[in-house]
Amino acid sequence: MKKIRQLWLLLAIFSLPLFGRAEPVKIEFVVNLKTGERGMPNQYEKLELGEGSGRYVAALRQSGKVTSKGLLEGATVLDWGFHEVPTEEAAAAGSNQGEPIGGGPGYLVFTLPSGDKLTMRLQMHLQYVPQSHGAPRPFIFGLWQIIAASGSLSRLQGTGVIRIERPSAEDRLWVLEGEVGRTKSK
Repeated sequence: MKKIRQLWLLLAIFSLPLFGRAEPVKIEFVVNLKTGERGMPNQYEKLELGEGSGRYVAALRQSGKVTSKGLLEGATVLDWGFHEVPTEEAAAAGSNQGEPIGGGPGYLVFTLPSGDKLTMRLQMHLQYVPQSHGAPRPFIFGLWQIIAASGSLSRLQGTGVIRIERPSAEDRLWVLEGEVGRTKSK
């Protein structure tokens, strides 16, 4: 945890001269695991790592729609991910030990109705949190960073944190919070 704080501090210090002015941002979008967005079907491939490993690898593409107001209002979003996932049995057996036991890299591509795009790189983590009754609950969190943007979104830079909530069996609510600013023109 200390290393993550140090990384954020260094990132903030070295990013200060790049921005005209960074503003806090909160972006929310919903992904339906069964349907995805029209014309953007979800795909999910599961690679079993072998008997007794307690995990598998998931390669996925899933789509959703931004539900929050502001910067990316009305955008569709495509999530590309490659994640190591612990089995529920491994989580229930207590293989957690306080460290994230799953996750991996991913990308989000937001497309505004105008066609302008913004791409974020992700580093996701999965931790099973013990519950007083029942099976451990998965807690999904991570970091995001803008790596490319076009049109009205060009020259945007930013970084922040992600958490994914489960409002229903099929829906995932992604919440991204951080700071975004426009780089000074050259």
